[in-house]
Amino acid sequence: MPFQELERGYLSTPTNSAENRPLQPPQEILSNHYRLIEFTGNLRTSADLQRAGWDSFTEIKRFIGDINLGLINGLALSQAVAFSTRILTDHLRFYDAEFTRQEPVLPHHNYLGSWQGEKRWLGNNGRPVVYGIDKTERMGAGRREAEKTEKLLLEAENNSFVVSMSAEGPSGYLDENGSDTPHLNTQTRVEWKDQDGTLKGITLVTDLTIDQAERVMADLGEPTVLTKREDRMQRAVNLLENPATPSLPERYKNPFEYVFDKILAIRGEGDIRLRQKNGSIEVRPVAGIRQKIANFESLLDLNETKERLLNEFEEFILADYQKVNSHAFQQEIINLAEKAVLIFTENYLMLQGSNTPASSFINLPQYIEREGGIVRLRDERGDFRQAIAFLQTRAGCPSSVKTAGGGSTISGISVFGESDSMGSLYFPCPKCGAVNKRPFEGYVDNCQSCGSAEVSCKPSAAKTEKQKDSKELAKAA
Repeated sequence: MPFQELERGYLSTPTNSAENRPLQPPQEILSNHYRLIEFTGNLRTSADLQRAGWDSFTEIKRFIGDINLGLINGLALSQAVAFSTRILTDHLRFYDAEFTRQEPVLPHHNYLGSWQGEKRWLGNNGRPVVYGIDKTERMGAGRREAEKTEKLLLEAENNSFVVSMSAEGPSGYLDENGSDTPHLNTQTRVEWKDQDGTLKGITLVTDLTIDQAERVMADLGEPTVLTKREDRMQRAVNLLENPATPSLPERYKNPFEYVFDKILAIRGEGDIRLRQKNGSIEVRPVAGIRQKIANFESLLDLNETKERLLNEFEEFILADYQKVNSHAFQQEIINLAEKAVLIFTENYLMLQGSNTPASSFINLPQYIEREGGIVRLRDERGDFRQAIAFLQTRAGCPSSVKTAGGGSTISGISVFGESDSMGSLYFPCPKCGAVNKRPFEGYVDNCQSCGSAEVSCKPSAAKTEKQKDSKELAKAA
């Protein structure tokens, strides 16, 4: 979805323990007082799961990036790994809710906090939400919407809220066949700055048509959505980049109930019918959705089996956190996260009364063994074909499958140790913490993640002249 940060930063706000508190960068970053964690080479990821919305390549990049940001800001390695691991398990929770269970109410507890001395709209890993929004989806409308929403939230009085609408229809992402990967359902995001100034939010997933979505936004006070009638993409762009800021009637406890009532007033009170990729429909009763809205803060809670599995996954990583720089350990994190997705899915299918054999539901530790201090994945991986086939029918954000074309299971990840005559090709951005790569024997002007000019590594005039002289001598020779 266009609201979906690359870090999936709309998940529950982490608790402020020493292990997982949101990262708050200092005013000045001391150089070379830390050793960054490196990607160790090509890491295998599942193209099947990427087509189903779980993007291991993005997840491992974020995992390493958040560790490095923690190290840059003075955390011990154990603390930085613990923080990043908590975000990874949060993402597993959200994937289970968004894709596997197709929850019609998705919590995204971003918060307002400090970043580089400024008050910003932050995701659950402490980075500004705006930095994580993909600029390509729907002609950049998602990024523009996020920028507007952040400004509105920062300026808003308490008990104010912002509503954004991502309608069903084209996304701008192409699949491996060159066809658009559409949003199958409509997502309405509500960000609420409550009476105490605390940020709370949900996404409502419904079956609104684009016509109905425009009418809902007009009713919420954003009439400009009805002034343009271009093609479906232009209409979706116009809808998305024009958030509404209605007032909350006194009879409502929170804006989530109010916005849902506005949706029902346009589409009717019948059950919500969510479309899936295979053409099937999943029904979500309105009464059940109202109950979920009332209990939105607990929607990422899992059953006992899944909670135990996530705890074991965290313990596995933290027990050997010193090995996070090794290729084997980074590969195992990917493997075990992908396995957790599949085990979650089999558990869901069993509870839904499918024909999945009980013997195929296994615990994560059965996959883990240690030999000579090296963590390995057992060969007995089970038969997850049914789970994979099921996940690939699920509706969700098209952005996760935008690079899944080609079917390769090898994700080429450059080694952070690459260097040239000027040193390492890789360096962190002091603004967003992302690791940038400059061209061989070249420079960059802006961060490749957030666009900040603070990463500029242009050479001095003297160095430029020296390089120019060297090139001229080479030509003369």
